[in-house]
Amino acid sequence: MRHGGRPQLIDQDQIVQAALAVGLDHFSINAVARHLGVSGAAIYRYVDTREALLALCLDAFVQRLEVPPRQEWRPYLAALAAAFRRALLATPGAAQHGFKLGPSSPKGAALLEEAIACLMGQGFPPKLAWQAVSAVIDHAVAWVQKEELAGEPDSARHKLAAMVSPERHPHLSEALATVLPPDLDQAFEARTTFLLRGVEATLKEPL
Repeated sequence: MRHGGRPQLIDQDQIVQAALAVGLDHFSINAVARHLGVSGAAIYRYVDTREALLALCLDAFVQRLEVPPRQEWRPYLAALAAAFRRALLATPGAAQHGFKLGPSSPKGAALLEEAIACLMGQGFPPKLAWQAVSAVIDHAVAWVQKEELAGEPDSARHKLAAMVSPERHPHLSEALATVLPPDLDQAFEARTTFLLRGVEATLKEPL
């Protein structure tokens, strides 16, 4: 809530958008204030703490997600993973900050409710539904962390390839040749498919 009688120069939404623009890995109230050209005190008129601003940013991040419609669980989870990746890439620092959904965000909790309901409606036990949704979100977060830190998620693979000799490591060389250079979109989809095969195998296990 705004206090005092000074003219309004900024609003809460502008503060949140500024925090997202500054980047969430190392942002501070002062950094957000500088981005907006106001004092830190002006920010505190709308947001009590840095943690409160992070919570608002989390809700704004969820708003950027293109939540897939309910469908068969495999394409649904693949679409959810891709949506998280796109939103994380569009929110600098979100992945590095370890941005994950949780009950502290009403909009995040609503998204999780929808995703888990979609899976439970197709026969998933509650625990497996939670694990499957969490796994694809963690997959997207970890992938984008690597993209942001290294420019591409498999830079370590390139370093390994430079050390490998076809004569000394024939099998490893053959395997690396099938994945270098990686197309990031295709590589992400391949990893997602691999993950979903594990979910499917777990779903088929007897209770």
